[in-house]
Amino acid sequence: LYNTQEYQLSIDAFNQSLTLHKDWESSQGLGFALYNTQQYKLAIDALNRSLTLDKNWLAHDKDWLSYKGLGSALLNIQEYRLAIDAYNQSLVLKKANTRSPLQPSPENIYT
Repeated sequence: LYNTQEYQLSIDAFNQSLTLHKDWESSQGLGFALYNTQQYKLAIDALNRSLTLDKNWLAHDKDWLSYKGLGSALLNIQEYRLAIDAYNQSLVLKKANTRSPLQPSPENIYT
């Protein structure tokens, strides 16, 4: 639904998923769907939740994307200092997670 730009249906689906199981991926997806419907404050809440939930697991290489989305939402509500901080964190994590083609990704390390 999200990839077909049916954001309101995506929001409903992500919310339903989160009532069954709170996970960082659904929270991140919800955040981006809310962002795309210009619900920036709700998007900020969802993206912050995705980052909080992600800390309960092994570090994921998708944290940078949550921080990037968080920065964009903060920028849209004119929270410039917080937006800059989120963008900077995104850049740090993206750079830290850049791997050479020969280095296995964390999810494939045991296969």
